[in-house]
Amino acid sequence: MVTDTPPSSHVGAVIPLEHAPSVRNRPARTDESRHDNPRWPTRSPEHAANALLLHSGCSWQCSTKVAANIVSRNDYQYFRDRGRIEGDEWTPSRSGC
Repeated sequence: MVTDTPPSSHVGAVIPLEHAPSVRNRPARTDESRHDNPRWPTRSPEHAANALLLHSGCSWQCSTKVAANIVSRNDYQYFRDRGRIEGDEWTPSRSGC
């Protein structure tokens, strides 16, 4: 089927960097809600706990949820193994998410 719409003049055009949205200027909340951000929960136990709460309803394909589940196993053993928390010095806070 042929349409009467002329082809866009922007197809294949290069957008100058100064006009493209910057990844660095994105708000943190946008990164937290992304389902392909497994690095976020590995930053700290607090981030892992927040990721578990925010992504608790996600399906198994959500890599943010998968990473949060992995690093929170055995009471956040992932962070103990890396020297980020010692013994019982950290308790996950369920508020402030």
